[in-house]
Amino acid sequence: MGANRSKIGKVSITVQGSLRELDALTDEDMDLVMGNVIRVKEVTDNGILIVELLNK
Repeated sequence: MGANRSKIGKVSITVQGSLRELDALTDEDMDLVMGNVIRVKEVTDNGILIVELLNK
C-alpha cells in the first residue's frame, strides 16, 4: 500500500477467529509491502483500515 495514504492496499487479518482480507491505508512515509507486520490504528466510517508499521 502506498505511503501517506497514496494508494489503497490489502491486509490479511484475523477477525473473531476468521482470516479476512480487508482494504487498508497507511500514514507511514514509505510503502508497505507483503511481509510487513502492521497494527490497525483506526477504522474509517466506510470500513477501510488505517494501519501502521509495527516492525520499524
